[in-house]
Amino acid sequence: EEGICNLQIFQNSSLQIQTDGIGQSYYDIVYDAEKSVIMYEFKMNTTKDSSETDHTERVVFEIKNNVTELVVEDFELSNLTMFYERHCFCKGQTGMFPIKKGKLILSNIGTTLKINLQIAELDAPHFIKNLEAVIK
Repeated sequence: EEGICNLQIFQNSSLQIQTDGIGQSYYDIVYDAEKSVIMYEFKMNTTKDSSETDHTERVVFEIKNNVTELVVEDFELSNLTMFYERHCFCKGQTGMFPIKKGKLILSNIGTTLKINLQIAELDAPHFIKNLEAVIK
């Protein structure tokens, strides 16, 4: 109700994390036959009067194409190439953030991918707390 949600899967792709000249991290999505990138985006509905104009948040992570089941919790999330991305006019609270506390349950059987991600803790305020998706 508060925004527009979009889920994309980039098959046969992985994340290549880079750092720019001022120390900010960014990523490129590159070809990788063994992995896929999942990107969930929340773009806030805004009005021209709102201080939240152009507020976008994303959860981005990669999985191996051959994984059938994955359960990762809290500290183990840092072992994945996974992050929370926040873009807004909110000084000091934009950029890429590691997900420090939460749980990812993933099932990839046949042509059905099920994702359940709970995000409990970040170093920035965030709207996305839970992501549940079934992709066929």
